[in-house]
Amino acid sequence: MQRTKAVLSLMLFLIGFAVGFDIRDPLPVILTPESPLYASKLVAEEREVNNAGIPLKRLAVYGRLIIFRINEMDAILKKGRPDYLNCLCMSYYRTLRRNNADLQEIYAAGKLPKERALEVRENLINGREKLAGMENGAAGEARMLLKRAIERTDKAIASIDSMMKGVEVEKIKSTDGWN
Repeated sequence: MQRTKAVLSLMLFLIGFAVGFDIRDPLPVILTPESPLYASKLVAEEREVNNAGIPLKRLAVYGRLIIFRINEMDAILKKGRPDYLNCLCMSYYRTLRRNNADLQEIYAAGKLPKERALEVRENLINGREKLAGMENGAAGEARMLLKRAIERTDKAIASIDSMMKGVEVEKIKSTDGWN
């Protein structure tokens, strides 16, 4: 039964992407919560996270999911459907939390590559800029939700900055013989 559900979810997901393509436009249409295929998309994303296994590999998946959620927020606002913004923000916050938890785990184990932390940070900064652009064009509750998303993104960036300072301190200690 589980396998049948998985196969059906995957088929719906793939059909959704096939339908979303236009010959003149090489990029797929962004699936948003009002689409009947959106739930299948979320299932596929969760499977991708689970299949990534180790925290370092999951960071790459979370990086894409963060950008997906921001693009979905932008798409629903452009469609004039801000009623879906709250659920997308909640999904965005969840992805940020999971991303940060994996970063913390890798950092605590002393295995956080500086380059990877900088990639995650850059991804968040780019996402923050897009959120700020959306906030400027939004009004009312949508503006408030986007402002909150920006604040949470800022906290995630600050967390990475804090970790990076710790990495630098550890590097200095080890090169100066401070063991």
